[in-house]
Amino acid sequence: MNTEQTLQQAIDDFNGGKLSDALQRCLAVLDEAGDNVDALHLGGIIAFQQGKADMASNLIWKAVQLDPGFLDAYLNLGQIYQHLGRDEDAAACFQKALELDPANGEARALLDALTPHAPLPSGSHTMSVQEALEYASREHREGNLEQAEGVYQAILQAEPGNADALHLLGIIRAQQSRFDESIDLIRQAIAANPLPGYYNNLAMVYDNSGNAAEAEACRAKAVTLSD
Repeated sequence: MNTEQTLQQAIDDFNGGKLSDALQRCLAVLDEAGDNVDALHLGGIIAFQQGKADMASNLIWKAVQLDPGFLDAYLNLGQIYQHLGRDEDAAACFQKALELDPANGEARALLDALTPHAPLPSGSHTMSVQEALEYASREHREGNLEQAEGVYQAILQAEPGNADALHLLGIIRAQQSRFDESIDLIRQAIAANPLPGYYNNLAMVYDNSGNAAEAEACRAKAVTLSD
């Protein structure tokens, strides 16, 4: 097997949205050359996009062990750890990225975002972003849309790229029949974290707005990510 050619085919498949094929090619490269840093990194990114966060973290962790100067790998590994709730490990990755590039704005923003606080609407005290999300989600489920909306917006002031808050605020906008705003918010959430559930909910919004073609495309994407 030509390792370089197979890896390039994996990159082409990844760019073309063929995630399963791309991952299989990365794994084939690793069967031949387990120390191929690029295959480890790309395979980890793809695994994460397919919802295989544990596999993703293992692959990219191996990549940074082999190449301690791989800044992008530290950034990606940190975000995967954050998704897994391993905030201390995530912070260590972002800190390492800053050591490699002290001027890196993305690393600084990711590190700072680990400890933001979002105020309760009453302003009486503050809660962590995760606590605020849990609180707002309960209010949302109970039909207190105004209360939930205020907390989602507060979270987004503290952490503008919070995918969960963007997604859930988008759901509220759909419930308010503000479909264009809903689509924009959920697409921002997808850009931050392309989860199959986000695509399925976006498909429902497109259905409700009368755009069957886009709805079907979103459902197909959700299936692809779930493979």
